[in-house]
Amino acid sequence: MTDLNSRPVLSKLCVAYLSDASNGGFPQVMPSNTLSRLINQEEIHPYKQMWNLIDNFYLSQNWHNLCDESLEEKLNLFGENGFTNNSGVFISGDEVKKSVKRWRDYGWFDYEMKKAKKLKNVRQLSKSFGMLAAFSLISGPLPFVAE
Repeated sequence: MTDLNSRPVLSKLCVAYLSDASNGGFPQVMPSNTLSRLINQEEIHPYKQMWNLIDNFYLSQNWHNLCDESLEEKLNLFGENGFTNNSGVFISGDEVKKSVKRWRDYGWFDYEMKKAKKLKNVRQLSKSFGMLAAFSLISGPLPFVAE
């Protein structure tokens, strides 16, 4: 089982486009920043609510059971030819294209791409620190050099 957030960012965005089209288009909400979404504990931030809907759509399609390549094939097929949503309504490829445009116009595409790039940089940095820490454990302290 693969969590949607563990998928490549472009696959995650394609799932979002299909979910958006299936829901008739999400209303425009500002993503804000992660810190402000975490601080606001009184209610679920609208951007987080939207992603909860996207995640539910992903799970309802049983895509969590697919490998990345199979998911990509399914997403391409649905995006080009359309699909029938869980309510039995056919969503055309044109509706999916409108969804893609909406995500670009609202700035969500750019936001998610920047967020993914930051996460990648953090992962690389933590991996580097982990490698340095492991190396220092293996090599031990430097021997004392007398002059």
